[in-house]
Amino acid sequence: MADRLGIVVPYPTPPSPFHFNFHLHRDAQVSVNSFVQVEMSEGLLLGKVVNITATSDLFGDQKLVQHYLQRDMPLDILFDLDSRLVRIAEATVLALRQGTSFDVPHSPPKPGDEVEVADWKLVREYLGLAPESRGLYVGILNGKMKITLNVNRVLNHHVAVIGSTGAGKSYLVGVLCEELAELGVPVVIIDPHGEYSAMAEGSTEPDSILREFDVERQSYDVVKFTPDMLPMRMEDADPEILTELMELTDAQADLFHMVWQEAGRVKNLDELRWRIETSEITRRFTKSTVNALLRRLQMLDKLSLFRRGGPLSELVKPRIISQIDLSGDYDDRFRRAVCALLLSVLFKARVGASVRPFVVVIEETHRFCPQDEDVSSKAVIRRLVREGRKFGISVILTTQRVIGLDKDVLSQCGTKILFRIDSKTDLDYIAPFLPIGSGEYEMIPRLTTGQAIIAGTAVNTSVVCRIRARKSRHGGVSTDYLRTAIAETVK
Repeated sequence: MADRLGIVVPYPTPPSPFHFNFHLHRDAQVSVNSFVQVEMSEGLLLGKVVNITATSDLFGDQKLVQHYLQRDMPLDILFDLDSRLVRIAEATVLALRQGTSFDVPHSPPKPGDEVEVADWKLVREYLGLAPESRGLYVGILNGKMKITLNVNRVLNHHVAVIGSTGAGKSYLVGVLCEELAELGVPVVIIDPHGEYSAMAEGSTEPDSILREFDVERQSYDVVKFTPDMLPMRMEDADPEILTELMELTDAQADLFHMVWQEAGRVKNLDELRWRIETSEITRRFTKSTVNALLRRLQMLDKLSLFRRGGPLSELVKPRIISQIDLSGDYDDRFRRAVCALLLSVLFKARVGASVRPFVVVIEETHRFCPQDEDVSSKAVIRRLVREGRKFGISVILTTQRVIGLDKDVLSQCGTKILFRIDSKTDLDYIAPFLPIGSGEYEMIPRLTTGQAIIAGTAVNTSVVCRIRARKSRHGGVSTDYLRTAIAETVK
């Protein structure tokens, strides 16, 4: 049989209901994280390879090895090295297939049982993948099987995309946005670098790469909103966030909140200014406090955050990717405040069912949700990941600085998609949040660009896959310094 890999053996440890070892046939092709199966009397045992070792009795004799090394003599001329090679694969037991259901196995496979490559249909069913036409196609497993994640399993539990700079985070998020847009799910992206506008153009990947992943070039409807273009109304704004944005002193904040509460509903800045100037409450404060608050309101007016107004449904539309472009000359305080204002009004709108269910992508979430700072955007994002599921709001966050991201937000993300992480500090920080084995944990710093580990609620066991090619253009491409230098020299 072409799918035969080897036989179960009682060494180096005997098989159990939790793991087993198998001696690989001479020509067997298998790798770590491959899925295997064993036919048992109780049913079909499904396992995953977690380690492979190779030994040979020929190299156990140190004097023999030294003898031939000193004489620079090729050993393969004198010995059939392959015939002396012993490869042992270690597999962890995942489940026992009995009839149409999966169960926890209660007995081990027997030494001598044949181990085969797992049937792809069986693997797909165990992982909980969706049919190709109704899932999120994100990548390929073992160069063969399409990973099509179940939409509800992904979106109902939020997603954290984690990895070092250049490992492929934004590329994958683009893939997810493509899939969501095609399924008609509205997407809102908090974009600090303005790179997602590139999705309005077709992919620049070579045709051969697109064919390999069975995708075609496509452009998407991307609507860009800069802060002054957002359809937000002041009456929907959270006064706590406005206080942070204007950097009010305690006295100024007290006056602001008291007048706001007295008004009950403030339609615009002109009305708020008038209320401050005419309210009886204002007389309790010094003239300098009142004038300073009015100057702060003038500064807020110049930001034009509420000048446009309009319904929030402009942001949340099927098959539309709404890009909140924060790449302008803004400081982090302003970016955080805009993020907090927008997400808070969107949350209220969704609770009131005035907008349809949607997905919000927060790029570089550590900037908006820092571990060691109490900022308004952090409070809003915490609320979204805790309560958003009940109201049809799903969060996809990305970060390259895991240690700088709020632990509470990270822990609420049911699906973790891990790219290469080089920092040992970040790895140690994130370890308690990862539903993966020790072998996959050790693999994280060795992942190549575009290779990722998907773990958590999206799949019943973690998988290592290659992320599929983008259909649209990726806007986060790094600068080619050498090509730029050559081009400038030619000029």
